[in-house]
Amino acid sequence: MAQKQKQYLVKWEIDITASSPEAAAKQALGIQRDKNSEALVFNVHEHISNSTFEIDLITENIDKLDKIAYIKKVINEWGGFTTNDVEADYSPAINVLGDASILLEEFHGESAIAFSYVHSTCVSEYSIKYEDLDSDIIDEITNLVENWEAENLQTEKRISD
Repeated sequence: MAQKQKQYLVKWEIDITASSPEAAAKQALGIQRDKNSEALVFNVHEHISNSTFEIDLITENIDKLDKIAYIKKVINEWGGFTTNDVEADYSPAINVLGDASILLEEFHGESAIAFSYVHSTCVSEYSIKYEDLDSDIIDEITNLVENWEAENLQTEKRISD
């Protein structure tokens, strides 16, 4: 069962020196949209409980970047792979709506290949950079990459014995 949605007020604050309020707002927007920005701390107020929380997403972002670096390192060492290569039970899903889904099934050095399915028929495919994926998807890919690395290390050991 889905968790009940609550109303929140989310605030992000920054001190900016600018020539006008509009210029300050534009600078702040640029900082928020910068993928490499460390402006990832928010004050979140929950209306029902009247509680305020400081949410620091910097750690989450660093964890994600570390995992992406690991994914790229393993793939650069052992080559790209598919979910079939690691005998995965499923492919990470970017989106599922009714009979339509977008699944990540191929993994390469800088990006994964997403396949769009409708009624189990592939209708398109496209490349998506790891940095553009959500952290939970990166976690799933990291598990697949760990399996890929383990398989390759076992194969290398058998060959050398």
